[in-house]
Amino acid sequence: MDSKVIEGLLNPVRIRIVLYLLRNGSFTTKALAAALPDIPHASLYRHVKRLSEYGIIEVNNTTQIRGAVEKEYTLVFNPYDEINRAMEDANQTDLLILFYQFVMTRLLEFSKYLEQDNPDLLADSVGFRTFPLYLSEEETAQFTQGLGELLGRHVNNQPSDDRQLRSFSFTFMPAQDTKDTP
Repeated sequence: MDSKVIEGLLNPVRIRIVLYLLRNGSFTTKALAAALPDIPHASLYRHVKRLSEYGIIEVNNTTQIRGAVEKEYTLVFNPYDEINRAMEDANQTDLLILFYQFVMTRLLEFSKYLEQDNPDLLADSVGFRTFPLYLSEEETAQFTQGLGELLGRHVNNQPSDDRQLRSFSFTFMPAQDTKDTP
């Protein structure tokens, strides 16, 4: 997988399209537009085209409807598995670029959130924190397994009237211990 594919996946709209595919297996642009009504149709079509150009999705079925052709799309591969593989082979510069794109995407999402009329961080459960954790290798494994299990209980939730789409992002890495630093 080349870096353009990874870069393409770090776009918030394309992430939502891929998540829809991971949950539903396939989509037509009509069904996708109904599932993601906050995205303008022209923008949605442009992002579907990009995902297709990057080879992330493909047309798996076409249906003739009153002179028009309706395309059904599916994932070619699980892009998150591919990102993990690419990160294993990436050099330091590639990893820094990936992390930069990840952080900038989060920054853009937060900026758009703040542009709303009267954003209410408390009512919307918006948060960002850093927690210093001293963990052994075993505790680290338990922590990441528990977090995976917690996310797994919710990642397949379907949209409904009482659910709001939320973005959960995190970084987890060794930190420099500053307790002995002057």
